[in-house]
Amino acid sequence: MATPKLHVFMHEGRIFTSLNASSLPDTIPPIPRPWNPILESDSSSDNIKDTLTTQWAYETRPWFPFIAASPNFGGAVFACLNHSLYSLPIESTPDGHYILCGDIRQEWEMNMHFPWYGQAPRPPKDYRYLRSHADARLAKKVALRSRNAFLGISALCTYFIMTRRYRPHNESPSWTSLLINDPRCPILSAWVMELSHTFVGDLTDTVPHNGMIINSAYSLAWDTDIIMFEHYKVPIWVHWPPDVSSNKVWKRYHPSADDLAGATCATSSELQNNDVWGIQPDSHSWLTQSNYMCDPESSQPAPLSTQPQQDLSHFPLPHKNSGQRHGKDWQVFFVHKALQNAKKEEMETLSQ
Repeated sequence: MATPKLHVFMHEGRIFTSLNASSLPDTIPPIPRPWNPILESDSSSDNIKDTLTTQWAYETRPWFPFIAASPNFGGAVFACLNHSLYSLPIESTPDGHYILCGDIRQEWEMNMHFPWYGQAPRPPKDYRYLRSHADARLAKKVALRSRNAFLGISALCTYFIMTRRYRPHNESPSWTSLLINDPRCPILSAWVMELSHTFVGDLTDTVPHNGMIINSAYSLAWDTDIIMFEHYKVPIWVHWPPDVSSNKVWKRYHPSADDLAGATCATSSELQNNDVWGIQPDSHSWLTQSNYMCDPESSQPAPLSTQPQQDLSHFPLPHKNSGQRHGKDWQVFFVHKALQNAKKEEMETLSQ
């Protein structure tokens, strides 16, 4: 078998390598503190919102890499999760509050019946979809975040299935048999077979996963799992701090001097291209213009505008308190309102 090409990346002065990813994740989280053997804890997040993107490797949460990047909520198992913020059915309560419809709540509760092993993700109910809320939109946001919590549970299932398939023990039952015959929580065989065809049980590369970033300074804990991740084409990136040597398992990920020189040249070339071509004209320039006010105490003259003054004579005056600016057409108006609504949504907080 041909040795895969080592991809080397430079990001903010740090070195990353990968054998199965041709680019870095869109977002690289801050480097976490290492595992604390005394406290038996690490800095991994238990909030599903933080884990929907690529994370660093955490010994307590080996299921992080298996968060599905584009889950398909179809079929008999996950059809009840196939909702967006706008399609989630919300009903009112006698006290005037709002809550996810009862039949959906019941179906979500039924999907929680699964034998968990290890440190499981926070269950969806922790995100309060079973509680009512004073605002209908807030009830939908809570329900959607609860829905996303199933992705953490699904990732744990995928890790469990993968370890059983990759490291089968002699005369040990398959993962399907373990679920069907589990003494604590037996699951119908038809349901298990259906699960094997979803993004949870499908271990082919047709189901993309977020993968994870491993700090080579603490890579020994992943010596065994890394081979399994590579086999199932789970994206893996390795960070190389200065003065970190590699053992036999990680030698393939260690960049050579030529690799580093090539990555440095590529990064320099990319920065130069961004300096020349990176700034594109904004189709709505008023969104980025600052309202410059001349300081009467300043001796510096006000900067001259490089934009030609727009002729507003043919625009009608906007109605008072309408929020529309003079000379702004309806397309620009709705772009402006969409940006305002997005900022307001970011400031919304969940009901306690």
